[in-house]
Amino acid sequence: SLQRINLRFPKIYLSPPDSFAKKVIEGKRPKLPIYFSITCETKVYKGFSDYLILEGMAYRVVPYKVNKDTPLGYAVDVEKTDSLFMKVFKFRGFIDENKFFIDRTHQRILSNYRAPLTVLAILYFEKGEIEKAINRIEFALNFEGNRDLMDRDDKRIIYFMKLQLAQFSISGGYFDKAIKVCEELLKEEKNSIVYTLLGDAYRGKGELKGAKNYYNLALSLLPNYIRTYASLIELYISENKKDSAQKIFNLMKEKFKGSSLIDSLKEKYKLDWKFKNTFRNFWTIW
Repeated sequence: SLQRINLRFPKIYLSPPDSFAKKVIEGKRPKLPIYFSITCETKVYKGFSDYLILEGMAYRVVPYKVNKDTPLGYAVDVEKTDSLFMKVFKFRGFIDENKFFIDRTHQRILSNYRAPLTVLAILYFEKGEIEKAINRIEFALNFEGNRDLMDRDDKRIIYFMKLQLAQFSISGGYFDKAIKVCEELLKEEKNSIVYTLLGDAYRGKGELKGAKNYYNLALSLLPNYIRTYASLIELYISENKKDSAQKIFNLMKEKFKGSSLIDSLKEKYKLDWKFKNTFRNFWTIW
């Protein structure tokens, strides 16, 4: 028969994750750094998320509660993550399918590279570092891989990343780049967001007629996109057509009740809510 083994371990090991974290992690500095790979299921570090910060391809356990009040809902060491991706990691052909055989397993691996780079791009954009945001999202798109091996969710993520690239490009004044990206996206799917971005790009170039056409196309599609209304209002204000801007504002207020963007536009452009027969008035502006 097998010899009986008496296992002994601290009682704290059986505590709920939050209690364990407070007693074992908070304020303590381990002899060796502790990491969780971004490929781990979230249940593996459930209860410890307040003590995790993204560093490249892993979450590092830190002895203090991190600030998760970010656009992404978790903490990121931007400088460390950026340095790892741009200076340390060697991708060895991953971004060139002609040099590296890609099957479904490799395709899934590629998504692990895209995610942190996209996170970096969004954070740079939030900080107003537009050039870096564009550079990082373009670099992330190098890891697109083989579209024939992508599942539906993967394709939607790539689509979202390209939308981000268009938005960043418009903010940076790279209107032709944004137009090219949007035209590629329209080949996959026609929706109000892409048409609105196209309108914004043409407005940025000073081609207001083209911008209006794309905003009109955006409004003709469901679901409507609130930014379409905001962009059209801004266009009419730039043309000193306050009445036309007011009519669009009225429509916007009816359709998106309670949006903070409505209050912002009302305050910025001194718009109000006094027009009647809104839908009849709307069609007189085109």
